[in-house]
Amino acid sequence: MSVIKNLMGFRNKRGLSDLLVVIGVTILSTLLMLYQLDKKSLWVDELFTVTNSQSGTFDIIIGIMRGDPHPPLQYLALHYFTQLTGNHGVFNSRLLFVLFGILSVIAFYPMIRYVLTREAALISLVLFGITPFLIMYSRMARYYSLVLFLSIVSFYFFFRIISHGKEQRMTDQILFILVSTLLLYTYIPAVAVVAAQICVLIYKQWEEHPDSFCRLIVSTCKSWKLLIYSFVIVLLFFSVWITGMYFLHTSTTYGSLQVLNSFSQFIARFFVPFYVYSIGATVYPWTWYGLTGLVVCLGLFLYSIYHFYKRKDYTLLILFIVPLVIVNCILQVFNTSFIDIPQRGIFMLPFFIAIIGYAISKIKINLFKILIILIIILVSGISLSNYYDNAEFIDPMYIVPAKEIVSDLQASTTPSDVIITQGSTSIGYYWTRGMNYSPTIPIYTIIQDTPDILEKINAASMQEGNGNSTRYILLIENTDTHGEFTKEWSLVINSLVSHGYSQKVQVNYVPTDPTYRKMKEFVLKRLTFEYRFEEKIFSKT
Repeated sequence: MSVIKNLMGFRNKRGLSDLLVVIGVTILSTLLMLYQLDKKSLWVDELFTVTNSQSGTFDIIIGIMRGDPHPPLQYLALHYFTQLTGNHGVFNSRLLFVLFGILSVIAFYPMIRYVLTREAALISLVLFGITPFLIMYSRMARYYSLVLFLSIVSFYFFFRIISHGKEQRMTDQILFILVSTLLLYTYIPAVAVVAAQICVLIYKQWEEHPDSFCRLIVSTCKSWKLLIYSFVIVLLFFSVWITGMYFLHTSTTYGSLQVLNSFSQFIARFFVPFYVYSIGATVYPWTWYGLTGLVVCLGLFLYSIYHFYKRKDYTLLILFIVPLVIVNCILQVFNTSFIDIPQRGIFMLPFFIAIIGYAISKIKINLFKILIILIIILVSGISLSNYYDNAEFIDPMYIVPAKEIVSDLQASTTPSDVIITQGSTSIGYYWTRGMNYSPTIPIYTIIQDTPDILEKINAASMQEGNGNSTRYILLIENTDTHGEFTKEWSLVINSLVSHGYSQKVQVNYVPTDPTYRKMKEFVLKRLTFEYRFEEKIFSKT
């Protein structure tokens, strides 16, 4: 216990009371993260993580290097975790990342205590522990919570090193190198964390010795020689992976840096993280509670900037703004939607929450301070309720009810039925694990099997006269002109119609909000697809 207290900074009675707060918030976060953990179906990226982690260690490393833009640490961690526990199920796969989410809450307070007062740090801890974004993304079998945890620990050792000034301890340097290297081997855009740390280092040097930029860089390198060496070693270790990717990677998902085609899109790229971190990705901003939470958090953010200006200390702003700019540039290269910026830059979350907590701590009227905290807690509670109930989702692909769809299909299909999916959902995963699984009813995927499907339609139609009555069950994702595989789906549907089949049933499993679509079209200045996941059944009877 004494070792933990010394590491985390809880050394006296007051520190012990802080430790109790950390324990209380951690317990609450744990309960929220574990609640009905396996209820939601795996979405496509989770499925990719789960299936890839079941290969051997060498196969994971080479396979990821060839076909995935993300480094292998998340896959290796899940591989060894499932090997250790002997369970590859949904709950167990997500449990590992919940553990990283819990560790993030535990590590947050000692890290943020280096840059905030005790009151501001405690307020930030409470808000961080219940923020819907943290809960939601810690419950996914993806790298998000692992990146968050490693970034917090990396910043902890970074602040610990610079707080000791010229006494740069070798143990802290080694741990900093280790954690930062693991961070980059989890997620490439985490180079933004290293960039933010270097910017803070230069800023701190400028505070002590204002000088021209070139001289400032030289003096920073001289003053923090060991830390600069640590950054270089981290980047050298990371270059091994980048080199391997350069020679082996076969993906064509990379693009060139895109020019933003509208001022509104430029604003959206920087506004979306504020919105999502403030009220979660499960609250629409035009609802009364969404608007209230957003206005309160943005007001607090601006209020904090005023106090940063008064104090002449912009450390927290640098730690939030620098990664935000870098992540935006990286995602432009990868042609990634601005909607994905908050989770792709999840290492920005602790400092956004810290800025909000700092602003609350600066409110002089205690009653008003308590009221603001209660409003944020209320909006967070509504957002979490929406998340558990699938009520409002900014990214509806997270809530495709694949498990429920498979359950219904296995209860109603016959051996003569043909099931066709897009291949980018977890339908196939749950199909082979269902209680009524029958290998005599295969699942075709539009991604790979379009020629076979067309041939089967033709053959089955010729047998209709022999008493054969085939039903075609189409599970279609993104069905309009901007969706993927529109051409392939059109070929299949046109073939069915030309052979005398007609649509009997259509069900949309993922309703979306029309206001949200209009907002996206306003921002992008073009038509955008409405995400849908539909079941269409074609038959002749």
